[in-house]
Amino acid sequence: ADTARKALDLEPNSAIANATLGEALLADGKFDEAEASFGKALGIEKDNAEALAGMADIYLRKESYDQAIESATQALEFNDKLTRAYAIRGMAQSAKGDTSAAYSDLSMAVTVNPNDPDAQFAFAKVYEKQGNDGMAATAYNKALEMNPNLSEAYGPLVTILIDQGRYGEAIQRLQAGIERMPDSAELQYLLGQCYYMESQPDAALEAYTKALDLDADMVEALAGKGKVLLEKQDVIAAMPLLKKAVEMEPDNVSILTDYGGALVASQEIDEAIPFLTKAAASPDYADPGGLYNLGFALLSKKEYAPAIETFERAIVALPNWAAPYVGLGWAVFGDIPAGCPCTAEDDAKVQKLTEA
Repeated sequence: ADTARKALDLEPNSAIANATLGEALLADGKFDEAEASFGKALGIEKDNAEALAGMADIYLRKESYDQAIESATQALEFNDKLTRAYAIRGMAQSAKGDTSAAYSDLSMAVTVNPNDPDAQFAFAKVYEKQGNDGMAATAYNKALEMNPNLSEAYGPLVTILIDQGRYGEAIQRLQAGIERMPDSAELQYLLGQCYYMESQPDAALEAYTKALDLDADMVEALAGKGKVLLEKQDVIAAMPLLKKAVEMEPDNVSILTDYGGALVASQEIDEAIPFLTKAAASPDYADPGGLYNLGFALLSKKEYAPAIETFERAIVALPNWAAPYVGLGWAVFGDIPAGCPCTAEDDAKVQKLTEA
């Protein structure tokens, strides 16, 4: 920017210097100033393809997708080898939901210049929208190989790798990213997720803690650290983390489940039931631990009928886990009324108890 300004002091009507200043300001996040510089460049030289592409980039960042497409198209009319303009137009089309057009433009971008990390990154996002996670991961990797500081690529790439069970590869990629971006709370959180999935709770705890040191209000890291501490039976340490997380995201089923579990573990049964009930009421809820904890809490309150239903749901969710069968047996036993004579309904309950 300083160099471009010196050039403009010598030659105020230089389109190239105005466009260069615009690029520097754009890279520095000063979009309004960048737009003014690109505008000056185009006022001097209306067919300046780089300035038109710069304007398209600003429109894209401002989510003015139609303007971005129009400006990028004009840039390509003057320079059909301008990779960046293809990439920007492709990203704008992708944002508008026109995946086919986006794919075409981004294919051109990486064909003209396969070493353009921004084009590879944009291509990866299109592949991801198409559900082609394998190609998306390949494109994200290419983008990061060419520009390891492309911070936006780490999150989606690692998410794909985690979904594919490629935790070791994800950990390596995250460690490389953290070396370059040690202040990224998101990368530390994702590293914690990978270690958790790899059954390395101590390493996960360390990564979650670092994430929270960088961003104390990162709800995902609060929940992750709380969950690990809960599984390590450190309920006292887990409780405030999970409480804060559930206050921040009161409808997050996973956090409700873990917080409810922490309350059960600390024998705060009355407090636990509303959180676990809310989680269990969500569509397609099938967390066996959450259902077991809710069943246990209901059983503790002698609410036998809902406890039976809840334990049965836990058994369906995880048939080979013994604990819900034991809980179901006690709930059915408690539901059998005292006194004689026994009824057919009582006999059915005894049969269910025997089966449990």
